[in-house]
Amino acid sequence: MPLVKAPIRESGSNFLNYDQNTAPINPVRGAIWKERDSNNDLIQEWFWNGTYWLSTKVYLAESSSFTSSAASTQLPLFCDFNNDIFIESVFVSGRNAGAGTSPSITNYRTFIFYIINNNGTTPEVTRVDSRNNSSVQTHSTVGLAKKNVNYYISRPFDYAAYSAITPLSVGLVVTVTTAGTPPAMNYMTFSANYRIARR
Repeated sequence: MPLVKAPIRESGSNFLNYDQNTAPINPVRGAIWKERDSNNDLIQEWFWNGTYWLSTKVYLAESSSFTSSAASTQLPLFCDFNNDIFIESVFVSGRNAGAGTSPSITNYRTFIFYIINNNGTTPEVTRVDSRNNSSVQTHSTVGLAKKNVNYYISRPFDYAAYSAITPLSVGLVVTVTTAGTPPAMNYMTFSANYRIARR
């Protein structure tokens, strides 16, 4: 059964909406849960995507300081101590600087996204490349590449080292490799859409 990518908000559908301090039992995909603490204060609004309780809010991590010649650059993904992270998609954009060969099956860049966290692991998330991307053929056009990844980062932090009230970040890093002689690029940005995942 496919995952849903957003909460389902239907008026009059009580079975899709929960407002309580304990996790709903056997929720339907798209169900919304307003999690409450013992004082009935709202902790977080979640929705059930079929596997995880994810925040209804989508967070954006973005960097515009990236160049096509840079070895790597990093995006911090912020999360509180008690939860995990669910990366929905990554996005790369830039403009040809004019020099080099038009992107093709043999002339392209590959952008490799991976995770760095404080326990030293570097799992790869996904790769995006510019092969046969007709939108980046000329100097005046912007090349865009988006990829849906749905990548779950479980327990990204060393619990013993931090306080539960301290917001923490895990690094989403991108590196660049080239094949052939693709054109130089400028005005590079890359970003990620992610949600908080309830542990």
